[in-house]
Amino acid sequence: FGDRPLQHLPRTEARTTRTRSGPPPAPKRPTGYLETSMQHHEDTLDAYVRRVKADPNAIAVIVVGSVARGTERSDSDVDVYLVVPDDVFDTAIAANRVIFDERSDATYPGGYIDVKLATVAFLDAAAERGDDPVRASFEDARVAWVRGGYDIAGRVAAIPVLPPMVWESRAVSFMSQVWWYGTDFLPQAIALNNTFLLHHAAVH
Repeated sequence: FGDRPLQHLPRTEARTTRTRSGPPPAPKRPTGYLETSMQHHEDTLDAYVRRVKADPNAIAVIVVGSVARGTERSDSDVDVYLVVPDDVFDTAIAANRVIFDERSDATYPGGYIDVKLATVAFLDAAAERGDDPVRASFEDARVAWVRGGYDIAGRVAAIPVLPPMVWESRAVSFMSQVWWYGTDFLPQAIALNNTFLLHHAAVH
């Protein structure tokens, strides 16, 4: 990855951008509870894992997204990271196939596995210096399968956790902006009777 910030690789096909804005996510289901209507996601995941673990180039399957968080709808896809060796990943980059859909394992109409390739080095780099979208993509992630000899679960658990120094830097930045907007822009907005500036300062 060199010295570049770690970010998601661009998608190879048009997709709707998922954001963290809008209404809050649906409440998570209690641990161990699986609605009958959602069993098809687990069945689809099991079918995919059975197939890919027979491939000697497959290292692990990590479940992410709504299925991992327990907030999926009945028609949701199943999001996974497929961990592969570096040379396999490099070949996929050259073939423009690092993000793709797998539909052959789906057990429900319109279902599919949304696959993103990753490497062990990517997981390590994500834990060390991943940007917010990368870290957020691993929230509540779980390892569905891992080949013996790899500590994937520990790496996955470390990704959503920001290092202490990063938290300190962000806290300083956040409080600085609060002070700036509250002591500079807000008084100016009131003095000028500027509704736009008032709203801008209040929101920030």
